Amino acid sequence: MNPEGASMSEAARRAEDADAVAFGSLLKQHRRNAWLTQEELAERSGLSVRTIRGLERGEGHSPRPDTVDLLARALGLSEEECASLFAATKGDNAADSPPAGF
Repeated sequence: MNPEGASMSEAARRAEDADAVAFGSLLKQHRRNAWLTQEELAERSGLSVRTIRGLERGEGHSPRPDTVDLLARALGLSEEECASLFAATKGDNAADSPPAGF
């Protein structure tokens, strides 16, 4: 493996970590604005408390689109808020927009 490939891989990993942290911060902000605990959001979304906690901390990879959709619906987000939550999963990539009909 060449050093250039290794550094590109590391850069991609850091970018994904930054995306996860940005998503987590936004998710936590929306949850607090809705006056929900992590437990209440987990119950409303059908996700586990462990998953909610991990997402808010920016642990792991970016969430799957269906997970973001469950969270957005559970939080009662507007279309604009939902779009910003989806954008935060991939560093504001317009291709990752909310599902049609949200």
